[in-house]
Amino acid sequence: MKNSIPAVRISGALRRRAAILVVVALVSFGGLSVRADPTLAADTVTFQSPTGNVHCFISTTAGEPHFATCELRDYTGKVPTRPSDCDLDWVPEATVFGNGKVFVFGCQGDTNVNPSNMKLAYGKSIKAGEFTCTSAVTGMTCKVKSGRGFVVSKASIKKL
Repeated sequence: MKNSIPAVRISGALRRRAAILVVVALVSFGGLSVRADPTLAADTVTFQSPTGNVHCFISTTAGEPHFATCELRDYTGKVPTRPSDCDLDWVPEATVFGNGKVFVFGCQGDTNVNPSNMKLAYGKSIKAGEFTCTSAVTGMTCKVKSGRGFVVSKASIKKL
């Protein structure tokens, strides 16, 4: 029996809709706190590592599952077996949902990679809803208040 990692499918429509929302970043205690325009129905933020290798997306849209996900442009670590039902790209990424469930690698047809995403400097954090993502030379860490989440880097993707 081989180990199987569930594929995460985040709809392209959700990503496209969230990508057009206006997000205001406020500097707070050496990190960034993020809030959306209160007249909008969704809270979202996109950002990348200083090198541009890690691209992340946080969605705390009302009425939809809350999640933080980070995708790697260049990944040299171990790649899990692609599920037989994945007919899209098998992408090196990690996703944590608001309930603390974490998935690694995703079956998706679109991408979070956008060179115009703001760069999150090493040692800085972004907080959006129940998520905190922190940039470090060793990788990007995203987690919920319970401590569950992930760390992604060029060489590995690890669940917390």
